[in-house]
Amino acid sequence: MEQSEIDTHVEAAKSGDVIDATQVGEPRGRRRHQRLSPQQHRLWLWDLMIAAVVFVLQSLCPTPQTGDSRLSVVTAWQFLHHFNLHLESYPRVAALTNHYDMVKHAGHILPFFPWPTMLFAIPADVLYSLTGHNPALLSISNPNRTWPLEVATASLLVAITAVLIRRIVSALDSPWSRPSVAVLAALVFAFCTSAWSGGSRALWQQTTSMLFLAAVLFAMQRIDRGRVWSFLLGVFLAMAFLTRPTNAIIVVLVIGWLLWRRRAAIPLVIVGIAVCAVPFVVVSLSQYGQGLPQYYVPSRLEQLGPFTFWNSLFMNLISPSRGLLVYDPIVFLAGFGVAARIRARRLTDLDVLMCVAVIGHWLTISAYESTGGATYGPRLMIDTLPFLTVLSAPAFSFILKQSSAATRAASGVVRVAVAAMMLVLLCWGGFVNATGGVLRGGFCWSANPVPVDSRPSRVWDWSDPQFLRPYRELLNGVPVRDVVAGSCATLEKLTK
Repeated sequence: MEQSEIDTHVEAAKSGDVIDATQVGEPRGRRRHQRLSPQQHRLWLWDLMIAAVVFVLQSLCPTPQTGDSRLSVVTAWQFLHHFNLHLESYPRVAALTNHYDMVKHAGHILPFFPWPTMLFAIPADVLYSLTGHNPALLSISNPNRTWPLEVATASLLVAITAVLIRRIVSALDSPWSRPSVAVLAALVFAFCTSAWSGGSRALWQQTTSMLFLAAVLFAMQRIDRGRVWSFLLGVFLAMAFLTRPTNAIIVVLVIGWLLWRRRAAIPLVIVGIAVCAVPFVVVSLSQYGQGLPQYYVPSRLEQLGPFTFWNSLFMNLISPSRGLLVYDPIVFLAGFGVAARIRARRLTDLDVLMCVAVIGHWLTISAYESTGGATYGPRLMIDTLPFLTVLSAPAFSFILKQSSAATRAASGVVRVAVAAMMLVLLCWGGFVNATGGVLRGGFCWSANPVPVDSRPSRVWDWSDPQFLRPYRELLNGVPVRDVVAGSCATLEKLTK
């Protein structure tokens, strides 16, 4: 067996991809027919279990947040049947009085927000049509009726992202890449961060962004295992940008990393990018009259929001209703993870890239100076959650280690106290995101008593933080049914 093949087996062993000893030295064609080892079966079983739990629980949560994504179902249906994005023939679209999410070109009405993100609703449209119903007839006004299709789609994307995170953490070349740590990382991402209270609640750009950014990291880890990973890295980079333009930051960082570390992979990465970018440009030219629709043009960021840049920086971190540190305390665990990597001299170039990507995204979003509109928590910042979760791996390992009785007896008070504080942070993340995922009243904070964009200062109101609104309504006698699944209009009437 050649040295390159030995190296491949060693790398696979580090990542948990077990290789049967009988496969060593066998031709590739014969290896393909080998059965999975028991350990590989267990890994796949864990993936299926995680995906199923996340998808089912999040799909059943009765708290949709359909807003900017409201045209997704009808756009996907139109593209599926006519291979265009023309929406003017749909009565549901024509009846809308607010056209903020539409543009016109050559007499046609088109979606303003990224159309590739909306196409992820196609499978849900097809399944719904098989029940004898027409997705195009679902209401997209008030009340919106497209949310079952959107929430199911978004929940599936979050579930796949959680599985990718488990795989990424298990492949870390470090002492904290144990299977239990990887599983904990996936579950924390799914249920203790805004991936639940925001990402799974509608077919947001951020939902697909989390998926493709996790996929980018997944491919970067495996880029030395074969040419296919270089190609897939290009595909994932292109899709990350096409579904969420702010991911241009990630594209630039990864290209820089490739120039520094993996120049030989660049041609195939470019091919992968082109496979996605060329059809996108062709369709956009035919529909919008330009290769990059208006939403992708950088000058759009000049349409500043109600805050100054510095105010927006702090809002996106510590605001009681939009702060990342408030709703996603996994940031603190990621900080611990980076410190642990530095102390152990295991800080890799990918770790540095993730840190720079998180900061770059924060600066870019803050430059836009938006409140995030009708949403729950820091939706505009949740793109960073896959990176933050992977960076937190040493913290998860530390928690699990301190949880054993033998370790507790041998550890000092400080170590046990630190682990306890981390658990408190995770419990807080679970609480605030369960509130947004399960209680409709949390989302309705954005609309009641006035829309948040009409009074942006509300995001700084510590007397009425978004995560406490449902509990205040319950204490004031609002029926549980309305707090859990009532409309925002009904909740406004009941609280007056």
